[in-house]
Amino acid sequence: MKNLYITGVDVKLAPIRLERYFITHLNVVALKQFSREQPHTYDFKDLQSEVNVTENKKQPNVFQVSLMLKHTPQPKENLPYAYSMQIIGFFEVHPKWPRAKVEELVKINGPAVLYGAAREILAQTTGRGPWGSILLPSVNFLPKTKKIQKRRAKSMRARKAK
Repeated sequence: MKNLYITGVDVKLAPIRLERYFITHLNVVALKQFSREQPHTYDFKDLQSEVNVTENKKQPNVFQVSLMLKHTPQPKENLPYAYSMQIIGFFEVHPKWPRAKVEELVKINGPAVLYGAAREILAQTTGRGPWGSILLPSVNFLPKTKKIQKRRAKSMRARKAK
């Protein structure tokens, strides 16, 4: 593997700050049918997620972001755990950030920050389970474009036709 050295990186504070977060729901079930001898068959498309963003009416630059994650493996999948969790975070956007860009900033970065926390919480929790820890894959929370929606709909139709 080639080493990449990055020098001269200008580190700046982001215009969005996580004030605090907490878990309102966490459920992890170790699945008895999991076999270490068989390959894992994780299908990321089965991960359900829901994001809700609410602006504080008294403090216009303060937002509550809620992230729900749930994965219940299909019978054909060989996975060690089923899980569901909800994590809520409070974020503040810098007052000098352009008002027209605030909503997009919060909707993309808020869930991404919470997802990273959720990944660590799930890894730590499953690490105490019989099958060892799992690590959620890296994702992004970019808004869906019409092109992406059409491609996903076509893919879903193709899978259903099989």
